[in-house]
Amino acid sequence: MSDDNSKQSRIQSLEEVRGLATEGSYNAALDLIEEFLARNPSDVEGWRLKGNVLELKALDANEYNSKRLTSSPEYMLARECYEKILGIDPRNTIAMIDFGDHYKNLNAFDKAMSYYQQTADVLSKGESRLSWDEEVHDLLDRAVELTRRQGVADKAEALRKACQEMLDRRQQHPDTREKSLPCLASLPGFDAGALRQMTQKVRGRQPR
Repeated sequence: MSDDNSKQSRIQSLEEVRGLATEGSYNAALDLIEEFLARNPSDVEGWRLKGNVLELKALDANEYNSKRLTSSPEYMLARECYEKILGIDPRNTIAMIDFGDHYKNLNAFDKAMSYYQQTADVLSKGESRLSWDEEVHDLLDRAVELTRRQGVADKAEALRKACQEMLDRRQQHPDTREKSLPCLASLPGFDAGALRQMTQKVRGRQPR
């Protein structure tokens, strides 16, 4: 198979998984992503998608209740997916944000902050994996949310300021080049917006 065909097949496989997950067909989506990862064991986008689907399944099954999530096998398996990504790519900012969200959903705000702070450190050096601007804005949103959480409010405020300073510097120096690495979103035909729409369901609702 040619490189172009191989890339297109990869995109189609991951898009099919995303489509099934968006429809709520989590088991079918997980079956497909398991087959994909068996063929592509180092594909970080595949591991991220598996983690996101597992979290989505767990969050829906447990009615977005943080206490119930702690005993959810699917939610714990999602953590292993993000660990796998960071084992392959230790500076993967998307996985760090996902990991922070994972712990935030468990109300483990100190742990979440540690991952968000690691993300900010990498982003401050101009690195990203999807889009520097979007990732900094995502991080800023989480920092603002955590400023309302007792125990991490001061750290969250410091993170908020750091994110805002990064955005301000980029606005003053718009020609600064990002150090984004090739990923799924850079491939022809991939609908990055659709993937964000799916993962937003994981990120966008705060468990009780």
